[in-house]
Amino acid sequence: MSITLTESQEKAFYIISNFFKTDNVILLTGSAGTGKTTLTRYISDHFSEKGLELCAIAPTHKAKHVIETILNKGKFKTIKAFTVASILGKMKEHSYIGTKHYSDPSAKKFNAFTLFILDEVSMVSDQDLKYIINYVNKSNKKLLIIGDSNQIPCPSSKYSDEGEYIRKANSFIFDSEIPNVNLTEIVRQKADSPIIKLACFVRDNLEEEITFSHESGCKHFDYEYKVSHDNIYETFKNLKNLKSTKIICYTNQAVREHNTEVRRILGFSDEKFNKKEILMGYANIGFPELIIENGRDYEIEDVKYVNNKTILEYSGLSGHTVKLRSDRKVVSVFFIDPNKNYEILSELVERADKVNSKHSTSKDYAKYCELKNQILFIEDLYNYEDNIYSETEFKELYPLLFTKIYDIFDSDQKKILNNKLTEKINTDFPNLIENRLDDNKVIGDSEMFSDKFKIIDKDMYYAYALTAHKSQGSTYDNVFSDENDFKKIQNKFNYKLNKMEIRTREKNQLRYVDYTRTKDKLYLFEG
Repeated sequence: MSITLTESQEKAFYIISNFFKTDNVILLTGSAGTGKTTLTRYISDHFSEKGLELCAIAPTHKAKHVIETILNKGKFKTIKAFTVASILGKMKEHSYIGTKHYSDPSAKKFNAFTLFILDEVSMVSDQDLKYIINYVNKSNKKLLIIGDSNQIPCPSSKYSDEGEYIRKANSFIFDSEIPNVNLTEIVRQKADSPIIKLACFVRDNLEEEITFSHESGCKHFDYEYKVSHDNIYETFKNLKNLKSTKIICYTNQAVREHNTEVRRILGFSDEKFNKKEILMGYANIGFPELIIENGRDYEIEDVKYVNNKTILEYSGLSGHTVKLRSDRKVVSVFFIDPNKNYEILSELVERADKVNSKHSTSKDYAKYCELKNQILFIEDLYNYEDNIYSETEFKELYPLLFTKIYDIFDSDQKKILNNKLTEKINTDFPNLIENRLDDNKVIGDSEMFSDKFKIIDKDMYYAYALTAHKSQGSTYDNVFSDENDFKKIQNKFNYKLNKMEIRTREKNQLRYVDYTRTKDKLYLFEG
């Protein structure tokens, strides 16, 4: 193998390779820049050469693509990679349009492999991770788990009760009894890299409120990369590789605002789609072969506005036919014009409302998908009291509807919680809670009341800005960090558990993910 390991990586490899001679599951950890990726490739090559059938697993499509690319670089016989949901055979099941509810896991796909490399474990749910570990142990196979406890946990992670307050818990794996090999030596970039120093500073102060206007924060960072809010878009425009440049923030609202401003300064704002624009997949489209993949970037090669598109029994449809190129292939998709096409869009809304109605069936959902999967949208849409809203509009008008169901409902005791949040919802939206609980749909882990009013999940969106959650597992040449948006993460009272939720660590874990996405330059901006 052509990879040269550092002394600490060689020691870790020796421990892991010898461990697998007698045992099954081991954890490889390390913060940003410690060489986990290089060591993982070395381990993969080593066991592939020994004839083991191995595969890679990651929590998201983007993270899967990254680890797949790393492990297969220069290979003729490639290593397969799966998302956690895919290898577990989990399919999106009938629920509300906006609710992500999946089928129970299955071990069928596991049978073809002997060694599994599970990357970005912090984002894997405890339930799925325990299933994978139990399968590996029972079948006497091998599992290498790779992670960084400084990164953000799975969105559905539970809270840890710490006496007077609570906070989001990290994956159980980091505190488990599973053997752990921890890399500490910085190898990915120069030891004096301001980006690595900043990441290490955040890592070492996860529990502290961090600002970059005082000496303790600024001393680790080069002022050259601090830009004012007024200059970020001009700076963005002047960078060489815009395809690998991102603004990373916390909220979807900030993503929308930054994408709008970047498109304006790049001269793209007059048209909805333009040649050389970059779009990102927000859903998986196509089965069994994906046409659009969630988390992947696509460049627009060509775009035409047409008035003669035919879909099923609907003809003369208006919209944009867009030719998209990814690093793999060129595909053509159709974005329908939401300001026209009344007949087909009315039918789509009617089918969505049927899915979202009480006691709807899987057949209703299949009928909705039959039509929806033919046309693409670049924004989430909601239908409330016969008015259609974008997500931004709907959230501004009805923020209380974006409350999670489990914030007011105790699933163990099957009862509605008596707290101020419940009272507020009952006052503003009478019968909303009871109607949801009377429905036969399984409550999703992250389900919100707004889910039952959602009629469209966007398929793609402009790719110049994205949230830190969506960026995890990716790397870019240049990253802009929206510090103002991260400051919105504040402590809040948790009505369900009747305690203050401390969010300092969560905020810093998001920053840590943000800062460690870049391979070259990191720009911080405030104001």
